[in-house]
Amino acid sequence: MATRIIRMTGSGFTTGGGTLSDEDGNLVIQPPNNVKWTLVEVRIAMSGAGYAHGFFNTEKYHSFDQSIDFGQNKVPHTVVVDIVRPNNYSIDVFAASGTINAVAELVIEESPVTATPAGG
Repeated sequence: MATRIIRMTGSGFTTGGGTLSDEDGNLVIQPPNNVKWTLVEVRIAMSGAGYAHGFFNTEKYHSFDQSIDFGQNKVPHTVVVDIVRPNNYSIDVFAASGTINAVAELVIEESPVTATPAGG
């Protein structure tokens, strides 16, 4: 099993919100074929007051409310969700007022997809 950290960022978020993207510009993340990702922690920071929602596919899975300056450490949030293709995960960010920037680090445990034994 391997640990992977995916960094997602975004800027210019208003009260209307927007979606963080990874380094390749993807708005959703998903593992390669035959790999299971277990998202165990989300470390998030915002440049001002705001909140974020984590989505499993299109379903809101959890919310984060906070106001953290980029100069401070990212606040860790423990989450446990397994992601296997064709499923995906994304984070939407909303400013409480004005405009904010945000960064999130997703800590993921990676393991092979295992088949269920016949009759099991």
